[in-house]
Amino acid sequence: MLLAGLFGWIVLSGCERPDQPDKVVESNQVDPLILAVQPYDLPSSVQQHFAPLQDYLSDVLKRPVKLYIATSYEDQIQKVLSNKADLVYMGPTIYVKTQKIQKRAQRPLKPIVTEPPYRGVVVVHEQSDIQTMSQLRHKRLALGAYFSYAGHFAAREALNQAGMQLADLSLYSFLQRHHRAVMSVVYRHFDAAATTEGIARRMISQGHPLRIIHSTKPLAPIVLAANHHLPDALTERLQIALLNPTFEQELTLSLFSPQGYRPYQGQHYREVERTMTHFER
Repeated sequence: MLLAGLFGWIVLSGCERPDQPDKVVESNQVDPLILAVQPYDLPSSVQQHFAPLQDYLSDVLKRPVKLYIATSYEDQIQKVLSNKADLVYMGPTIYVKTQKIQKRAQRPLKPIVTEPPYRGVVVVHEQSDIQTMSQLRHKRLALGAYFSYAGHFAAREALNQAGMQLADLSLYSFLQRHHRAVMSVVYRHFDAAATTEGIARRMISQGHPLRIIHSTKPLAPIVLAANHHLPDALTERLQIALLNPTFEQELTLSLFSPQGYRPYQGQHYREVERTMTHFER
């Protein structure tokens, strides 16, 4: 009897070991939200750039946010369509394209906020004789990704305004990333490259021998949107936290977006859709 009682006490004690609750905690852990972003620059640069926003969103939602850097603009679309992305940070062209597909499937993206409008530019080597867009006739132009607005569609619009089409160039190529397109001019592989003003000025400040020959008007801004399956309450919480941050939150956000965020305005993207339709006919 004494041995049986002792054995029973040992069994019960084993069931009450402090490592048992850890298993319960693990099973209740919340899956991270996936924030899918475009591969507009070197992956290491994109990762570093988005780190403050990633931390901020995690803090606001009290839930981990994991960054996914898409391998291509098309890959980002596929992540949305397959519900493998919860939040997306999209340029205007890719946003319009994805939203069109999602609305057709009755699963539209939920726009949260936008960055301020930005400008596209065309750069040449600082020692180049090219001064204007019209002088690109029979020259080589490096573009970004097909679905990049500044790196493709805005550049083609600038060519049209100068009386040219892609066929009037001696060579053009989609090099996928802004950084790659601009560096092709630095190394004289191409005569000019299309990119964003921010990237061009950053690379000039880093000492790269570049010169801007064309700037666009302000373009439709980059969008932060939620996929269709996220609750409205969550997107509203993000919207409030990004549009009306506290003083401390504003300091954190400024590390990512110094000019802050703006309310989403759908009319900006109707012009993007018209531009895409014109060049894709």
